[in-house]
Amino acid sequence: MLAQSNTGELRLTVTDPSGLAVKTGVELVSEANQYHYTLITDERGYVDFERLPYGIYQVWIEPPGFAKVSQPVEIRSAHPWIGRFG
Repeated sequence: MLAQSNTGELRLTVTDPSGLAVKTGVELVSEANQYHYTLITDERGYVDFERLPYGIYQVWIEPPGFAKVSQPVEIRSAHPWIGRFG
C-alpha cells in the first residue's frame, strides 16, 4: 500500500529585470502552519523549500537594490510549485 503525502515543495528562481540571477534571501511564512523560514538563493538565483505542509504561504523577497516583492502561493499537492520572481 502506498502512503499518501501531505507535503509539497516550492521551487523559485529570482532574477533581475534583465534576466540575470540574483542572490538574495527568500522568506516563506504560513501563519496557519506556524512556518517561518528564510533561505538564500544560489548563484543561479534558485531556492527550494522542501517538505512543506499543505497550505497557503506568503513569499517575501527583497533583493539588494530592488523593491520588496510579496506573493501568496498555495501548496496543495506533492508536485512542486515552480515560480519565477524578476
